[in-house]
Order: sequence, then C-alpha cells, then structure tokens
Amino acid sequence: MLEDLYALQRLTSTRIARALGIDVKRVRSFFSYMRSVGVWIKPDIDHRALGWRRCLVVLRGILLDVSRLRGAPFIRSALLSIPPATILVIDSLNGYAHDCEDLGARAVCMDLVIRSRPDPRLLEMAIRRELRKLAETVPRYEPPIALTSVGRADWLDLEILRVLNRDPSMKLLELARELGRRPRTVETHTRHAERAITGYRVSKIRTLHGDECCNYIIIATSSNPLQAARALVAHPYVVGCGTTANTIVIHVALPMKHIHTFTKTLTNIANIEIEEAYIAPNTAKYVAYVGSTTTGEYSPKQGFLAKTLKQTLQKILSTQDS
Repeated sequence: MLEDLYALQRLTSTRIARALGIDVKRVRSFFSYMRSVGVWIKPDIDHRALGWRRCLVVLRGILLDVSRLRGAPFIRSALLSIPPATILVIDSLNGYAHDCEDLGARAVCMDLVIRSRPDPRLLEMAIRRELRKLAETVPRYEPPIALTSVGRADWLDLEILRVLNRDPSMKLLELARELGRRPRTVETHTRHAERAITGYRVSKIRTLHGDECCNYIIIATSSNPLQAARALVAHPYVVGCGTTANTIVIHVALPMKHIHTFTKTLTNIANIEIEEAYIAPNTAKYVAYVGSTTTGEYSPKQGFLAKTLKQTLQKILSTQDS
C-alpha cells in the first residue's frame, strides 16, 4: 500500500479507499500500523502549486537567535549549524531570498522539492535499526514524480492541507466536523487541494531520530540534479532534495557516526560534487527541513504584507549580542 500511496494524488482515507477499491478501515489501519512501527506518512505537497517557491538561505558565520524569527510569515524553519551558520528555509513570494545576499548569505531558490519516498526494502532496515548496513546501501530505483500546475489555493484548501498533514488518515466526515463545514463543501475543496499534492511521503522515522542523530544539509553540484534527487529520496536517511538547473540541496537525518560512510554513499548514488555541508544536532529547537510541506499556517496575502527578509534579519542582527 505504501507504493500505491507514493503515486496517489488523493486526500482523506475515504478518497484513498475509493481510488484503491478497498475498505476505508484498511486504509486507516495501514496508517495506524506504520505509526506503531515508527514510520509517519504525510501528504507530499508541491509548493509551486500554491504559488510559492521554496528557498534555502545560508547565513555563513552568523548564529541568529532563531526564536525571534517565529511569526515571520515567509520563514518556514531555521537551523543553527557547524560550521557556524544560520540556515533558513523560506517560501519566496517576492524575491525575499535574494534580498539578504549582501548580508553574506547564499540563497538557493529551488525549482522543485522532492520529499522522502524510501524504497520499502530500505525502510525495513531502518525499522530494524540496521543503520550501518543502511549507510552502505545504494538504492536501485527512482520513485515517480508527478508535477502539478501552478495556481492559487484559497484559505479552505490550505486549511484542509493543514489538518490532513497532522492526520492524513482522517475520513471525509471527520474532516468536515473538524473544519465546521458541510461534507459536500469539504469534498469540493478537497479536490482543489489535491491539485497541490504529488502523493505521500515518509515524513518521519522514529528509529532514526534518537539523541544520536543529527541533521546534515548538503549543497552540491550535479550534471543532472533531478535524476540525482529521484535516486536519493529512495533512501530513508534522506529527508528531502531541492533542485535548480545545476544545483541540488539535500537534507539528511542520520546518526553522527555514519556521516562519513553515508557521504561516500551519496557521491556513489548520485555522482554529485559537494560544495558546502552543514551539521546540526537533532536537539536543535528548529529544524530546517528542506522537504517540509507548505500548509495553511499563513496565506499568500500575509506574505506580501511582511517586511522583506533582509529587513527582518538586519533588525535581529542590530539588537543581538555579538
């Protein structure tokens, strides 16, 4: 069923059951079982279909008080790393990322973000905690990628995505009760929201996210970033990949002791040349998930009302202790 979900553009367990021709209870029990073995499955949302562009901003040599970034409507997440840097993941509406380049930042505006869709055989290694073997294993397949058209989602579409991102096993009637709307209205808006998803992804693997794990952000060049990303997301250690014409951004979550082994595995899998790499412990308060989903936490209108990212960062820097 996991393989079916990877390719299925359906929201709510009711609509998934209809598409697969099975009982809705089986769908819900599948989500429940995967959670019981430490695997969380979430809708995979294409940010471009909502009118956003995902960007990674690296402020080299600057360690911001990231708690002060909370509430900025265009900043998705932040991470403090080694070597010293503040890494931001933002949804760019108006060129925010490039506004801070003169602060010494590197901004990578990604054309496409692909989230974790592990090969089930490798996923089983993760569940069994065969982590050394996993670090040395090269995936042999490329998961399908469904591209959606760019458009705009209204507030109810975004709210549906937000609720289902929290619990993707909900039935249509439960979703309607949660939102306080009529089931027919929710059904219509669910179809709208489905245009923004590319299927499902593995968003969290509990067995890999213990105290010994760290987050590893890699910026690399590749002759074919899209092909490299399609191979890399088949590995459970890879949380997500973002691509441009010749650059690939990779977010990896893995035990610290396996970083060297897995870095060699990465270059063998994807034929990439690493330019920059940043490590942060999993205890970081905010984590820069390259593949985090865009949900209904804010609207495009709120983003346009925000100050530019450069102004926000300059204000924090001017009042922060050295």
